[in-house]
Amino acid sequence: EVGPGQYFVTVMDDNGCDFYRNFKVRNHVVLGMSQLRMKDVKCIWNQDRIEVYGLAPIAPIERVEVYDLLGRSIPFQWQQNGLNSLEIATSSKGVHLVRIDETAVCRVVTP
Repeated sequence: EVGPGQYFVTVMDDNGCDFYRNFKVRNHVVLGMSQLRMKDVKCIWNQDRIEVYGLAPIAPIERVEVYDLLGRSIPFQWQQNGLNSLEIATSSKGVHLVRIDETAVCRVVTP
């Protein structure tokens, strides 16, 4: 996780040439989501909720997180439907990343 703030990066190549980049992080950035498996997990927008299917049938889900593309957590409510699906209610619009426990992640676009 990268905290908000101003960052300055310097990269030097093998020839001694420097490249400088200055950037600002306004909110925390979610890192590591690409390392989670998206195989067989599907997120679908259905009117006023995100439906998640294809979760591994394991013990009850303990944690659900929903972020926008900038890594900001968005407000939502969720409920598990059986062992391999859940519903997430949110009024937020746009592209969302959904993280379920530490095992699954998917992306959904809400109109």
